[in-house]
Amino acid sequence: TGRSVCAPRWTSPEGLFSSKYSSRSDVWSYGITLWEIYTLGERPFGSINNFAVHILLKNASENLSRFLPQPEHFGSNEIYTHIILPCLTYNVAMRPRFRDLRERLITILTDGE
Repeated sequence: TGRSVCAPRWTSPEGLFSSKYSSRSDVWSYGITLWEIYTLGERPFGSINNFAVHILLKNASENLSRFLPQPEHFGSNEIYTHIILPCLTYNVAMRPRFRDLRERLITILTDGE
């Protein structure tokens, strides 16, 4: 049929709307997955249905932190601020690469040693 099936809560906007995928699309999915881990398994975008997730992601000006808030049990906001949120940047070119994320994680995890 030519239609692709994807999980809208984890798929990047460019993947959902243009069927364009790259390593930076994977970075988006990684950010969503990290958020899911740090919230101890909460559902990305909460209780809104998949159609509403499509509408939300279509509106590139929407602040996703409203729908993917920082978990309350975080001891530090560095992972959320410097890793998760940058992964969820709408502009693909502005989204970090995995090697950038690796460097950020090393800095965060070794800070204070």
